[in-house]
Amino acid sequence: MTSLGDKPDSTDAHDLDHALPGSYVDMIRDGAAAGHYSEVYGALVSIAMSAFRRGWTESEYIIEISNARVNAKLWMQVLRVRTRDGKASRSQQAGIRVLRKAWSQAVANCNNVGLRSREELRADAVERAFQ
Repeated sequence: MTSLGDKPDSTDAHDLDHALPGSYVDMIRDGAAAGHYSEVYGALVSIAMSAFRRGWTESEYIIEISNARVNAKLWMQVLRVRTRDGKASRSQQAGIRVLRKAWSQAVANCNNVGLRSREELRADAVERAFQ
């Protein structure tokens, strides 16, 4: 697998720990609060942005989210949340496609030089999820 973007050039990326912040680790374990598709997808993009800024690859991100051994509720939500087409669940492959789409969105957000708030980034990620 290839990363969809280059590693961030800023020195901030070198100053960050490779590990995700505790709030994101908790989100992976506990899932998104409401569990709606837009909230789950927004959480995936937020986590991916943090991971990208810390030098993670797309593969590391996908493995961390979809690791069945840790019984991550966020991954279960990705597979079970009702999609726009009305299906009640997704296959593992379809779930991986959602993770790749979230990673792609996160890389695009991280590489965007325009100043936008966290809320604007999240709203854009959710909007693009429905395109």
